[in-house]
Amino acid sequence: MAAGVSVYQASVSTVTFSDNAVIIPIVGRTRPIDILSVLSGLIDPKITYADNMGPRNFLVFFDSEESMAKIVAAQSINIGPDVCVPIFPYVRSHSKIFLRSVPPFIPDSVVEQSLLQFGKVMQITKSKVRFIHEQFKHIFSFSREATMQLIVSKDKVPRQKTVSFEGKEYVLNIDTAAQRCYKCNGINHYSKNCQRKASQGPVPINQQFQG
Repeated sequence: MAAGVSVYQASVSTVTFSDNAVIIPIVGRTRPIDILSVLSGLIDPKITYADNMGPRNFLVFFDSEESMAKIVAAQSINIGPDVCVPIFPYVRSHSKIFLRSVPPFIPDSVVEQSLLQFGKVMQITKSKVRFIHEQFKHIFSFSREATMQLIVSKDKVPRQKTVSFEGKEYVLNIDTAAQRCYKCNGINHYSKNCQRKASQGPVPINQQFQG
């Protein structure tokens, strides 16, 4: 970076490449056309969409991850002789991933490691058992909830994931739907609204706790 060049720092997370887009902070009198001209001059990327994202950021989409990655690799761009602005990959909103049949002795760090191929794990929390009685509200279940910034679409996240811990393997069941029925194991509704007939019984679910 040249001496005397000011750098504008924006509070944007740099986590995922899932949308093939970058955010460029708008500094001073910088115009969108100035940003597009500089980006095009770097590697002649194929820009598909571009527009303001609020008053202080400019959002640019590219035709492929490769094009976007080349722009991100530059880390910053010079707009005029005195202004250097950083380049940030665009990050979508957080997603919830629900994990079932997680043995309580498996640390969150092991669970997190198993999910990294699908994106950045922001937080993992243990779920309480779904008992109505006040006496048992402190008890945790074998379920955990992961807050993630996915780099793949939810339909690409598998329904099961095998993790290793202390020389043994365990199969975790994964849901990407917020609503899971504990009566029939179906999604997008709760057990109180389940339409499945009692005589049909529950849909089998794999709950392996063996090594």
